[in-house]
Amino acid sequence: MKKNQFLKFHLSLVFSAIILTACPGFVVENLEKKEELGGYQPAYNTNPKNKNYRAKEDIGDDKINVELVSINSQNFPDSLELKVTVSDANGKYVSGLANNYYKYWNKLIDSCSGSQNIKEFTVEEIKNDNSNLLSIAYVIDYSGSMSQQARTAIAHSIPKLLKSSKEDDYLSVIKFQSKGYVAVPLIKSSDYLAKGKILNISSDSTGTGTNIAIGLDSAFAQLDNSPSTHQKTIVLITDGFSRFTEEDISRIQKKITEDNIQAYTISIGEGVNIKSISIGTSGITVTSASTIQTSNSIPRGIDFMSWLARISGGKYYDIMYEYEFPYIFADIYLKLKNYYSIKYKAPDAKSLHKASISLNLNEKYSASNYYDKSIFKPYDPIGESKFLNIEFEIGSANISPSAYFELDNILLYLKTNPDMSIAISGHTDDVGTEESNQILSENRAKSIKMYFVNKGIDSARIEALGFGERAAIVPNDSDENRKKNRRTEFKLRSK
Repeated sequence: MKKNQFLKFHLSLVFSAIILTACPGFVVENLEKKEELGGYQPAYNTNPKNKNYRAKEDIGDDKINVELVSINSQNFPDSLELKVTVSDANGKYVSGLANNYYKYWNKLIDSCSGSQNIKEFTVEEIKNDNSNLLSIAYVIDYSGSMSQQARTAIAHSIPKLLKSSKEDDYLSVIKFQSKGYVAVPLIKSSDYLAKGKILNISSDSTGTGTNIAIGLDSAFAQLDNSPSTHQKTIVLITDGFSRFTEEDISRIQKKITEDNIQAYTISIGEGVNIKSISIGTSGITVTSASTIQTSNSIPRGIDFMSWLARISGGKYYDIMYEYEFPYIFADIYLKLKNYYSIKYKAPDAKSLHKASISLNLNEKYSASNYYDKSIFKPYDPIGESKFLNIEFEIGSANISPSAYFELDNILLYLKTNPDMSIAISGHTDDVGTEESNQILSENRAKSIKMYFVNKGIDSARIEALGFGERAAIVPNDSDENRKKNRRTEFKLRSK
C-alpha cells in the first residue's frame, strides 16, 4: 500500500501500554490506536489480548483465511511438507483441524507437467509446544533515512522480543546501513539470556546510505552456523530505500531457496522505493519499472520486500506507526510456531510444481503455492553447469529409453525459456582407446541435441561437444568412479 502521509510516531503512548510475556508469543493488552487511520488496514491481528486461537467449533459462518505459506521440498520427492495457516478475519489461529483431518482437508493436488491428485497425505497440527525450533536473525535498518523515532522504537522492542524467545531457539541481531554490523552473533536463546547483557544498538553508527543486500548477507553468514534441527528465519526491518544489482537478487534468491530460509519483512513509512525486479521465464533482471513482473510463482505488482517474503514462505508487513511493532512480532511468532503440517510423496518431476490444498469447513476454501525442482533455476548464472548420468546403450550413442525422463526435464526448461541456449558436453571413462572415446562422446552429445531438435527446439540454441576421457572428475580406478565419469554436462550459454 502506498502512503502519502508522514510516518507518525507516538512513543509516549506505547511502551507504558505494552506487556510482553513469554512464549508462545506476546500478550498485548490495552493498546489502542489514538489516531484516525482512515482506510489504513493493518495486516495482522490488531486485538490479540490473551487469546490468539479459535476452535473450529466456534467458527460458524465466519469467513476464514487459508494460506499455504511455505513448502519444504528439501526431501523431494520422498517427502514434501506444506505449511498451512488457518485464521479468522481478525488474524486468530483456527485450531482443531488435524483430528479426523480427512473431513476437512479433502483435496490435495500437485501439478507440474500435469496435475496429480494426491490421495495419501497426513495432517499434523503444529502448535507452540511441538513446533520446530527456530534460528532467527533480526536484520535492522539504521540508515539515515530511518527516523530517530523508528530506531528508538525498534531498540525498545527488540530486547523484549529476544527475552521472549524459546530457550532452545537461536537468535542473532544484525544492523546495517551501508555496511553490516553484527550486534548479537548467533547464540542460543538461553545462553543469551543467561549473560544478562543489555542490547543497545540504537546509537551505533556503521556508515551512511542503505544496503539491504549487505544486511541480508550478514544474516546469511550467521544462519550458516545454525543447527540443522532449527528452521532458519530472517526478520527484516527497513524503510526499503535501497538499490540492488541483478547479482544481488540472484544471490539472495539462491540462498533463500536452497537453505530453506523463511523471511518476514517489515516496511516502515511511505513504502519501498527501489529499482524493481523482473523474474520471468527469461531469468532475473533489474529494471526501473514500478512493479515486479513474472509469469510463474511471483504475483504481479509487488516490490522487493513483498517478493522476498513471497519466495521464502514468510509474510510482508507494511506499517505506518511505531506502536505496531509488538503486534507484528506477535503475529510473526504465532505464524512460525502455529500451523498445519501436511506431508506427502510428490511426483518426481524436475520442473516447477504447484501444490494446491482444499479445506472444507463452513464453506470450501483453497490455497496454493509453488516450489521449483527444475534442473536449472531462474537465478542460475550464465556458465552454470548440471551433470546428469544420461544412459546410453553400451558402446553406442543410442539413448536408452530410461534417460527420456531426465532429458524431458531439460526439454521443458528450454521450451519455457526460449531465449536460453545450452552447451551439451559428452564425457566417457577410460575404457577403450582415447580416440574411440573422443568420437563416442561427440556422438552422444549430438544424439541428445537431435533429441531436443526433434522435439521442436531450434538447433541454433544447442551446441554439442565431446571431451572423451580428457575431463575426468574422479580417477578411473573403480567401476563406481568410471560411472561418475560417464556423464553428460549441460551448461547455460546465454540469456
